[in-house]
Amino acid sequence: MNRFNFYSELLFPFHFMALGTAFLLGGLASVIFSPFLGVILIIIGLLIVTAYRGLEFDRLALKYRVYNSFIFIRVGKWESYQEVKQIFVKTNIISQTIYLKISQGTDISNVVFDAYLEFSDEEKVYLVGKKKKMKIMKKIEPLSKFLGVQINDLTEN
Repeated sequence: MNRFNFYSELLFPFHFMALGTAFLLGGLASVIFSPFLGVILIIIGLLIVTAYRGLEFDRLALKYRVYNSFIFIRVGKWESYQEVKQIFVKTNIISQTIYLKISQGTDISNVVFDAYLEFSDEEKVYLVGKKKKMKIMKKIEPLSKFLGVQINDLTEN
């Protein structure tokens, strides 16, 4: 096994996925009455529902690519690398301000765990982000085994 595909995350948030599903179902229902509109809705729905981000490695050619996939067609530029130095996990704080009519605004902060891959030339590639540390460790473990590198946990510092 010299190639590895790492499914990172969906490109669109949940409400866009629900909209894509509605387009898909609406297109399937309307294809009977208006074939042109039905096909357009089905294509838009498929583009939204099947969109995800990933990372693909070819160990023999020493190449990798970060890609976006739409309708299972991967689009991304292959780049070469010398060696993978490490995979590391660190914390980030994501904050969002919600403005209401009756108040100045409320800040909501969450801690998110992000995983990165670091090459020997100090280039870093974002892998995935999750709210729970155990989920992210479980997600990146197969990639760590494939590349033969350890996972460094920088969240405990």
